[in-house]
Amino acid sequence: MAEWYYRDSQETQQGPFDWYTLAVIAQSGSIRGTHKVWSRELGSWSPASIILGLPEDGSAPPGNYSAPFEPRSSATFLEPPGQPELVDARRCWRRIRAASIWFKAFAALAILHAAILIVLAAKAAMDDPDDAARHLAFCLLGLLIDAAIATFYFVGARAILRCKRWPLIVALIPTSVSAIVQVLALLLTAIYLLFIGGPNQADAQVLFLRALGAALITIPFLIAVIMALGAIPKLAAAPDWCRRAVAGDSGPLKATRSF
Repeated sequence: MAEWYYRDSQETQQGPFDWYTLAVIAQSGSIRGTHKVWSRELGSWSPASIILGLPEDGSAPPGNYSAPFEPRSSATFLEPPGQPELVDARRCWRRIRAASIWFKAFAALAILHAAILIVLAAKAAMDDPDDAARHLAFCLLGLLIDAAIATFYFVGARAILRCKRWPLIVALIPTSVSAIVQVLALLLTAIYLLFIGGPNQADAQVLFLRALGAALITIPFLIAVIMALGAIPKLAAAPDWCRRAVAGDSGPLKATRSF
């Protein structure tokens, strides 16, 4: 069922209401034809005279007034004009969702690494049967670590969508350290390649490419984590109708009161 809002004579937004409640308010005379009403399905603020069938001159509805059926529209959702709170809430929600997507991506990388580890361990065990137990032991240890990492990021991704900050805080410290190490490695290898050179230049090039690849993943992830950490309290402070508009009745609507 759609949620409806209207602006009264003082341009104060009222709502949300279901259609039946909105019709009762209109019948009481609190909504006039010159007022504006809005819902997500409608897509924009529209005169109550058109949506609710009220007199266009703003006079009270007649005694036999009856509201029409609830209108439906497939129009693309637009930001209701003059509602900066909703614009800010949607921006915060996009940042929170971006962090959740990054967490899911890291969980997928951990699962992929576990699959590669199994293949490499099986190959090593076949090539060196006498040392198969050691290869399998290292494989089992790696699988346990990958399982723990994948579980953390998967659970964290779901918690972030409920506006919980603990996964972001837990991931922030090691990610920051990793980003600093990668940036230093890039700088040192770049200085070596540009100004020093030598017989180890090929190894330095490989190290530079590895650090660059890791930085291209870690630094955007770190930025997403920091932005989501700032977005969660802002979304928590937004009105309930903003949270309903951006994310429905689940997620931040239920969870922003406790972190």
